[in-house]
Amino acid sequence: MHKRTCDATDNESSKRRRVVPDYISRCTSATELDLFFKGLTSLHPEIGNLSSLTKLNLNSNQLTSLPSEIGNLSSLTTLYISANQLSSLPSEIGNLSSLTKLDLNWNPLKTLPSEIGNLSSLTKLNLTSNQLSTLPSSIRKLSSLTYLDLSRNHLSTLPSEIGNLSSLAILILDCNQLSTLPSEIGNLSSLTKLYLSENPLRTLPLEIGNLSSLTELHIYKNQLSTLPSEIGNLSSLTKLNLSRNQLSTLPSSIGNLSFLTELDLSWNQLSTLPSEIGNLSSLTELSLCKNQLTTFPSSIGNLSALTYLDLGRNHLSTLPSEIGNLSSLTELHIYKNQLSTLPSEIGNLSSLMILYISYNQLSTLPSEIGNLSFLTKLKLAWNGLRVIPDTLGKITSLKEVCNYDNPTIYPPSGLNPKETVLYIRNNPDIITMEGRIRNAWPGIRLMYIAQRDAGCIDTFGMLPNELIEVIRQYILCDPYSPTPH
Repeated sequence: MHKRTCDATDNESSKRRRVVPDYISRCTSATELDLFFKGLTSLHPEIGNLSSLTKLNLNSNQLTSLPSEIGNLSSLTTLYISANQLSSLPSEIGNLSSLTKLDLNWNPLKTLPSEIGNLSSLTKLNLTSNQLSTLPSSIRKLSSLTYLDLSRNHLSTLPSEIGNLSSLAILILDCNQLSTLPSEIGNLSSLTKLYLSENPLRTLPLEIGNLSSLTELHIYKNQLSTLPSEIGNLSSLTKLNLSRNQLSTLPSSIGNLSFLTELDLSWNQLSTLPSEIGNLSSLTELSLCKNQLTTFPSSIGNLSALTYLDLGRNHLSTLPSEIGNLSSLTELHIYKNQLSTLPSEIGNLSSLMILYISYNQLSTLPSEIGNLSFLTKLKLAWNGLRVIPDTLGKITSLKEVCNYDNPTIYPPSGLNPKETVLYIRNNPDIITMEGRIRNAWPGIRLMYIAQRDAGCIDTFGMLPNELIEVIRQYILCDPYSPTPH
């Protein structure tokens, strides 16, 4: 079917600044009307005469109200009114029986008319970034709704009627003031994605375990101290983000989430993990950074699909030997712990490309580290290391070695001088080291030294010009973030 589009034209510029020009009311056969960013402060009431209109774009204007006649647009399926100054909606909006998409984000809406529940065809409702503190109970009648975005409002509670939205697949409630959820949320049998981040939630209702279709659950930055065991009933879950809460324990039922691929538990207060975490056979990414872990269960070795593991900023003094079973692991972060040794089995991580072990208490490295044939980045800074095993020289793929603030680290033989970057900072025997480096690696490409070492530049008369230039640049390397290039 051919569509006719009406737009405000340049020769009507004097009129379009304030109201829709009169000629629009005569475009009775138009199906689409685009009034995006026209500087409108009001709509002409005769807009209600556009009986064939199916799409109306009023985004990015200065509308403070809508005429009641907008309810006459019986054919309208899509209505965009984002980024205006609407504080309320006319009750007649409930007459738009054909409406499927309603976008009202970035307005100062404080309430919704109860008539919004009459929009029986509505599938997508976007209300993000308004000032809503409550929702009308009539929301229960939106039986066709599949997408509801209520993020960045002032909601402190949800009506129990939200559980009647039987078609809802995506519910976004980030950045509100929710401290509890109604038990009826467990009735949302079609829900696949639930976003609850940045609220003051302290608990989750037991009924959350009824969401059998849920694939993603995001509860980042709340105040959860425990999880209900029913969370283990979320049999379809693939992504679970619980970062930045106050969790001190996990229920053993978390091991039931057999389809889980991403689990973020960083920035909590976990001191132990249940052994059942090893049952997460589909898990590819596990983040436990910034907890209080002192031990790690040996069942970790069962996570054969794991590619990313972050254990940084904990209190680990040992790693289980079973960590060597993680044959798919490509990135391992264990910086800022209390490790004094690494298990020799770390050399079995045949896919490992990135290893960050800075800020520990390591005095030696196992010779098996040389078996990591795909390793490209190795960060060793702020340990007690005096010697790097020569087996490291076997790793032809190694591009970056960060090992500053260790006592007199001599480079291993065999590293490719044209490909390897050696980062050194605050090593007390730097002149002796430079000689060893120059003899071992005549073609060394780069070596970064911190600003405080550069103060001794006059004593480095024998340094190569290339190295002196690098020192002058005062380039620093962060031991647990990507290195400079």
